[in-house]
Amino acid sequence: MALVSQAPSTTFPFSVIDMVLTGRLPYVSLFAGPGTNDLDVAHGALSRLGISHLAERTFTQLSGGERQMVLLARALAQQTTILVLDEPTTYLDLANQERVLSTVRKLANEAELTVIAILHDPNHAFAFADQVLLLSNVAGTTTSSTIEWGPPSTALTPASMRAAYGIDVDVVHGQGHALVVPRRDC
Repeated sequence: MALVSQAPSTTFPFSVIDMVLTGRLPYVSLFAGPGTNDLDVAHGALSRLGISHLAERTFTQLSGGERQMVLLARALAQQTTILVLDEPTTYLDLANQERVLSTVRKLANEAELTVIAILHDPNHAFAFADQVLLLSNVAGTTTSSTIEWGPPSTALTPASMRAAYGIDVDVVHGQGHALVVPRRDC
């Protein structure tokens, strides 16, 4: 299982290829460095995501969207069948949100990869998820309770969104997409 956490930070100026190579650590013995195969896998992950041109750049100098793509490459370099994403679009602009989530959707379709994503924006779930587990925090605890489970079209309803978020919403359907819009008293 590989994890891409939300808003990761590092102060050490790793190159992008070195950052992706950290995904190969489970395959490298304790006192050895990455081998030729590890480098091939890391470069292959960068290539698969279309970011090979970033390989020699410093990770800390990349944009938020570029960082997320590098972290996805690191996860792919682990060669697992399960990818866990914790808010993969945190701090990203609209274009980079779309880029990251579209890439993950494509990877899930092509690579027989199971993706478990924690998303706070229900619109992302409508656009990219096959199944949704809608949770709500139990007041005063760190416990969550299940509100709905199923395809986005049946799990993300005005009633379930009210139960989860405590606000009224409209779910607008059109041209193969659905959109959750909060109701405003203006």
